[in-house]
Amino acid sequence: MQGHALGVVHWVENVGEVANFLVKELRMPLLESYGESAYLDNGSFCLRLLSGTPSGARLTIDVAASNIEEVVDGLLLNRGIIQQGEPRWVSPTRKCVSLRAPYGFDLLVGREFDEDELGVTPVLHTNLIWSSTAIDKVQAIAREVPVAFRDSVRTRTVARAEELAVERGGLEVSPETALAGMIQVTPAIQLEILRKRLRAHGIDPEQFADDFLR
Repeated sequence: MQGHALGVVHWVENVGEVANFLVKELRMPLLESYGESAYLDNGSFCLRLLSGTPSGARLTIDVAASNIEEVVDGLLLNRGIIQQGEPRWVSPTRKCVSLRAPYGFDLLVGREFDEDELGVTPVLHTNLIWSSTAIDKVQAIAREVPVAFRDSVRTRTVARAEELAVERGGLEVSPETALAGMIQVTPAIQLEILRKRLRAHGIDPEQFADDFLR
């Protein structure tokens, strides 16, 4: 029989005070509270607080913020919370600020920045050889897709285009094969929009008539 991980357990001196802070500042729903214990769960992070002497090992809670500065300024208004260092990039797309709280844990307030905000275009991850023109065309059209869906469009396009290249007896993806792959993985409801995007880039959709019918 295997166990199932539920969340994180943290010992604190004052369960009520810490639970109140998490509910008020981090909007974590309090699901259970029984004197010397409390259970909070926001759907993505579960934390059980128990009354006791902190172990000495500090817990770090990752806090997602749409506006890092605004969230940090609000948290710093709470007694005993201090900022640790300046904001820093912990990855090419994620920026974080570390705060120390007087409850035996730190808060890592961070945000993921999308490609439009960063002004960069992610590399197209391919397995076969792609012509530079094929990559440019896929990237140009993908950039017109709402940013939340672009990674999915790129991934599915690459997978289908490379399948088509192999089916057609080659190991290199041409511009025509790349666009055929993009068309074939586009949901039917979005095909008319894709036709307009192709025309805007000087590409005649009619040469891909069979792909639009798949």
